[in-house]
Amino acid sequence: MSGLGFVFNAALLGGLAMALYVPLMLWINHTQLPRSARPGVLNVIVVAIAAIVYGGFAVYSLWALFFG
Repeated sequence: MSGLGFVFNAALLGGLAMALYVPLMLWINHTQLPRSARPGVLNVIVVAIAAIVYGGFAVYSLWALFFG
């Protein structure tokens, strides 16, 4: 494997990890933190958008890897 291939594989795994990490972080923030420390509405919206984007990239990357 070339150095560039290693970088691409690392980026793919990092994106997949973020696709799992972001929604999990949002769920834990809402279930484990006290009400006074929970994120506000704007923060939740931004994190939800990030979760959708990372999830979309993960699905696209896996689709391209296995079927394209």
